Amino acid sequence: MRKTIITTSLTAASLLLGLASEASAASIDAEDPTAVPELIGQWTFEPGYETVETTGHWGDLVLVGSASVSEGQLHVHGSGTTPTGWAYSPAFDGGVIREKTLVSWVALDDLEVRAGSPLSIDNISGDNFDAIVYAERQPYRWMAGSSYFRRTQDVVTVDETAVGQTLQLAISYRDLGAGAVEITICRDGVEIGHYVDDSMTQWSGAGAEVVFGPRHTLPNDFRGAIEGRIEEARIYAGPMDCGAVGGLTLNVDGDGDGVADQDDVCDGYDDALDLDGDGTPDGCDPCLGDEALGDGDGDGVCDDLDLCLGDDASGDLDGDLVCDDFDNCVADVNPDQL
Repeated sequence: MRKTIITTSLTAASLLLGLASEASAASIDAEDPTAVPELIGQWTFEPGYETVETTGHWGDLVLVGSASVSEGQLHVHGSGTTPTGWAYSPAFDGGVIREKTLVSWVALDDLEVRAGSPLSIDNISGDNFDAIVYAERQPYRWMAGSSYFRRTQDVVTVDETAVGQTLQLAISYRDLGAGAVEITICRDGVEIGHYVDDSMTQWSGAGAEVVFGPRHTLPNDFRGAIEGRIEEARIYAGPMDCGAVGGLTLNVDGDGDGVADQDDVCDGYDDALDLDGDGTPDGCDPCLGDEALGDGDGDGVCDDLDLCLGDDASGDLDGDLVCDDFDNCVADVNPDQL
């Protein structure tokens, strides 16, 4: 499915005080805030990858209740604060996750369904989570959800009003040392919340899971819900500023060949199909079945049939087997050039 992002501007809100502010500034100066850290989790929900986490670090997506995947979107459901359709990916196969950026492209279809998340990292057993949370403590406002609100402050000052529009939400967590964490909340590449808290946390390997819909789960207890469609979700292994987050693009795969449109060699066709092994996908191969000759000048005519080999523009208008660039009479048939 070709996805469209509709961007709506909001006024940024910021809270960063005292010595923590100085520490935060030093942290930002020490590292490039525009850098994109390693991608350690990505769920695109595209055809052929509906339940696959594409970096290979997490288990396959498990759908619960009425949740479904169609047309490149994960559909999650709820009523009030109760999830009725949600999903999770278990068991990270890497090491410790500490600094991170959570990113989700999501369209909310009902702003009254609340306290859930389009992307949460949680413990499989026990209560330890960080999540992009919608309207848990303040109606219609996003926040950085966390266990017992340990890393949560109500700094967002603008209500969410977009219904059915795809928005990019992100929360970045930067380790400032001594247990302090700098948290930045972004909406469509604009900072809407920024503060320092004193309860940095982490997750280790197979004990971690990712949740879509509820903000977190416990055995037989699933907390919070959203009603909407998640286009894509990612986890980066480090902090990012809102400008860098806003520069990210959706991994759209319009032809369903497992290659994002921006990386497609042959748009509209399966890049993996290459019958003659010449490196050109069959759907765009003018010399299909001919591995050796190919199309050297890229004019769409196979080399063994090309009258003007090496010339991607010229043809043979009069059909006398002499390339127009060299034909002394382009409009008349004179193969002997007399």
